[in-house]
Amino acid sequence: MTWPPRPRTCLGDRVGEYVERSLPPDELLAWDRHLVSCVTCLGAADLERRLRATLRSAPEVPADLRTLLLSVSQEIPVAVPA
Repeated sequence: MTWPPRPRTCLGDRVGEYVERSLPPDELLAWDRHLVSCVTCLGAADLERRLRATLRSAPEVPADLRTLLLSVSQEIPVAVPA
């Protein structure tokens, strides 16, 4: 891998991994830098964080339903206003 690591064009389907901070440290750093200038990815990450916070604060739901909803959230296209 080159240094600094260069992310793909945008987070896309990796937004969940980014928000969870489960990517390798060098990738997280590259994405952190990318989000400084990319409103699309910044909006997607913000939406993902808000969605996850809402799901965590909602009344208790069965674990399998919660897992399903979180996985479906990864498939929903996000349009961020310019």
